Amino acid sequence: MDDQVRISRLRSLGASFAVYLRANPSALSSASKMQAVIADILGTDQSLLLPIRELISQPAGIPLLKLAGTGTGAIQRDTALQSISTVFSSSILSELEVFIDGFLDLPVRQRQSAKQSVSNLELSPPTSRVKSQSKAAQQTTSAEARNWLPVSLGLATTGLLVFAFLISRPFWGPSSKPTQIETATSKEDLSADALKRNGSYIELGDSNESGTLVSGPIQVNAELLSEKTAHGGETKTPVVAVSFNGQEVGRLLGSQAPYSSSIVQIADLDPSNKYPEVILSSFTGGAHCCNQVTALTSDASGTNWSEVDLGSYDGGPSPAKDPLNNGRYYITVADNRFLYQFTNYACSRAPTRLLRLAGKTLKDVTLDQSFIPYHTQNLKSFEESFPARGDSAYDSDCINGFLAGYVATKSLVGELDSGWRRMLEVYFRNSDWGLKECSAGLDESGNCQGIETIYSSFPEALKALLLRAGYIKVGSGLPLT
Repeated sequence: MDDQVRISRLRSLGASFAVYLRANPSALSSASKMQAVIADILGTDQSLLLPIRELISQPAGIPLLKLAGTGTGAIQRDTALQSISTVFSSSILSELEVFIDGFLDLPVRQRQSAKQSVSNLELSPPTSRVKSQSKAAQQTTSAEARNWLPVSLGLATTGLLVFAFLISRPFWGPSSKPTQIETATSKEDLSADALKRNGSYIELGDSNESGTLVSGPIQVNAELLSEKTAHGGETKTPVVAVSFNGQEVGRLLGSQAPYSSSIVQIADLDPSNKYPEVILSSFTGGAHCCNQVTALTSDASGTNWSEVDLGSYDGGPSPAKDPLNNGRYYITVADNRFLYQFTNYACSRAPTRLLRLAGKTLKDVTLDQSFIPYHTQNLKSFEESFPARGDSAYDSDCINGFLAGYVATKSLVGELDSGWRRMLEVYFRNSDWGLKECSAGLDESGNCQGIETIYSSFPEALKALLLRAGYIKVGSGLPLT
């Protein structure tokens, strides 16, 4: 592994650790859980496991944990590294510094030039320019803020960046919106036949670096912007230019990475406005993270267009889906609150959330009863993979991570009682993962700053999570034994 690849990977792993801590602040209350999370994020490369554990056990290391992904903390980083400088070699300390920089999201020197060049980039085919009403055109700093995570090459090598979602039905259902999607897969493939091909999105990557989508008056030109780095490598940033009746109304900028994987899509996320949205889903890097999603959406009149941040989610890029086959599209993601909650990432299973765009607000519609058929299909996947006696996952905390997602999904289809009873029969009783929570993290001395909660058993902790996440209501009366 050359130096640049190694640096990118270490920064990416640090960023993954930051994403986890931001989503799970209660993890700070459990040293054993923190160590397990770090080991899981590092994967097969455990060379920094001991140094990281030593670093965060030092008083000087604790303040770093509160600065995850903030873009600050260089002084705290140097102080923490100094505290362990007599224990580890200079090469280890150098790699640890890169990991911390990714964790803190400290600036990367070559990023700025890539961002600066975006405003001057002409995409093919060129479009005439007008004064944009979108956030993307008015405020480039909002696009810069999305690119705070570096890339991971680990997932690229394992094939997790490959997403092939085929939609065989017509894209638009009954609606007053445009009814035709035309797709071209690259600049070299713009024949009439290619433009008539069914399909609602373009996948950008090493084998396909540009493409065009057309839906009525909306034209989307997507391209990967390449830039040489100071170390002789190359980064790629997805850039999406959106035109309406031949005039550009906004641009979306994805994550910068040595290897880019992105999906550009036209989909009706907001039924209240006149035109469908243009969605960019791009991979930010990390051991298990992230899919950063943004959209360009019009107001009710269809005159003004704005950029909306739709969030960052576990996994790689994926298109919005039409779960009810009615032409209405939703962001469908794993509920990240279930990941790492009761076991490691690999053993965790999460229910699926459905998110709908309403103006500039993303609303969680997971509990809407109209989606019961969709959740029922997801439940089949749980049933088919339910751990059996004798499986390696059965007699360990691994089964608890599975059961958490299983019970939540059973609740979504109205079968909470039977799911809960099955959980009580098979859960692993000797695990303490997830039984201790701190509402506001730890102070510099390692003490809980908020309310500390200690659960007596996995069923009690799971019940609290289901209540907190909205899968059950107060007074559900679920037995703990």
